Amino acid sequence: MRRARSKIPALIEALEGTFTEHHAFMCRHYLDELDHLTAVVEYVDARIAALLARLSRDQDVDRLDTIPGIGRAAA
Repeated sequence: MRRARSKIPALIEALEGTFTEHHAFMCRHYLDELDHLTAVVEYVDARIAALLARLSRDQDVDRLDTIPGIGRAAA
């Protein structure tokens, strides 16, 4: 604990600074981008699930399971 206490002034100095309107803009931009990418991942996951539901999975899984190194779970 002693080592951390000696660093408090340096930590306070590191946290002090200016958060401008531009920084807020960029934070909002990146958060919006994360929301967008999360939605894309959810859409693609749903699309994959829908496509897999249409396949005759048992036959496909049996075929994939014949590949060395590919087990049923990976198939």
